[in-house]
Amino acid sequence: ISNCDIFIYSQINNNVVISMKKMLAIGLIAIFIGLTTVPLVNSQLIERKVVDNITVSHTVETIALNTPPFVEIQTPHFATFWIFGRELPYPGRPLMDEPAIIIGNMYAAVYAVDDESGIQKVEFYLDNTLAATKTEPQEGRNIYYFPGVIGSCRLGFHEITAKAYDNAGNNATSDPVKIFYVGL
Repeated sequence: ISNCDIFIYSQINNNVVISMKKMLAIGLIAIFIGLTTVPLVNSQLIERKVVDNITVSHTVETIALNTPPFVEIQTPHFATFWIFGRELPYPGRPLMDEPAIIIGNMYAAVYAVDDESGIQKVEFYLDNTLAATKTEPQEGRNIYYFPGVIGSCRLGFHEITAKAYDNAGNNATSDPVKIFYVGL
């Protein structure tokens, strides 16, 4: 039987579990008493320290929140055919690098997620020009909808991208999607 104080740092819903005091260990069974959380501050370093009754404290591991978010354009995507926001079978046999063909206005849907600190905002770019910004995803999901932005472009070929920023200051840009737009 051993009795010690243990401090464990781990992110849970943008909070950090900072202290689980008094661990009673009997063989392989451990009982934790006391749990406290504090808000996670941007790219703050998280330290793990173990303090036991015999030795002085020492650092076990330091973790920086520097993993960029994941971002991907889900709609429209390569080799799809859209008429006024409704996907139809692609004319002919599509190849992966063929553009999405879009007739009329439609929405764009972007999937963005960051498990470490959460998403701060998602930007939507049309031909490398910022077209719209969203700070809230669709309710209960990690999908950000951008209605009407594709309808603002002219007839012809265009490229769309999305850029996601997390709450720790990291960002990531989606792979570009080529589209051919015909406005009606």
